Amino acid sequence: MQFPACAPCGAHAGNLLWLRSNPGWRRRRIIDAREKIRSCDDRLDKYRKALDAGVDEATIGKWIADVLAERAVAEKILGLSAPERVLTKKEIRAMVAALKDIVRALDGYLTPKERADIYDEVGLSLTYHESGLIEVEARPSSTQLGVGGGT
Repeated sequence: MQFPACAPCGAHAGNLLWLRSNPGWRRRRIIDAREKIRSCDDRLDKYRKALDAGVDEATIGKWIADVLAERAVAEKILGLSAPERVLTKKEIRAMVAALKDIVRALDGYLTPKERADIYDEVGLSLTYHESGLIEVEARPSSTQLGVGGGT
């Protein structure tokens, strides 16, 4: 029997029972998650070398962000509370460059309300002052109080 890919939750109590009665499947998930983390780390090392070689930061930044998202899923499967790997300054700069490209691509397409919603989703609060200053507050994702789009 193949178990569905979704994570067990309150709406899937049967899935949780299935997991408890099939320890081999759990072991396979753990092995797969460890392999995924190794694969992600290998890719991140290659991307770091590409950055050092002068490849476009925005392109590499997007790739790094994608791999980190994959790695985070595997870490959750293993129950890791914090990443085992630290990003270098160059990797962080590349991710920021990728974000700048995305913002430039969206410029002119978003209403101020849509832009404010996006800032809120990523944990940013911007306050515009009459003096021309913009006050920026960043909230780490772990402090978000809710999730959007659900019931």
